[in-house]
Amino acid sequence: MLCAARQHQTENFGVDEVVTDETCDAIWEKCNKVIAETRMSPAKLINRSNVAVICTTDDPADTLEYHKKIAENDPVYA
Repeated sequence: MLCAARQHQTENFGVDEVVTDETCDAIWEKCNKVIAETRMSPAKLINRSNVAVICTTDDPADTLEYHKKIAENDPVYA
């Protein structure tokens, strides 16, 4: 799993460094800079990563209001 996570951080954020106590702050800053500059959203990242399935655990009585807003404004194609 670590290899997949590292590949993900390299492809999406241009980060080649291994995450350690010494590198984590710089990696955090670099990733946030990429997110800001590219206006990356969670939905865009999910779509770009070819995610096949997303599961959530909502209360059966939940209105799913926020799911509907995301679907309208920034759809995920999983």
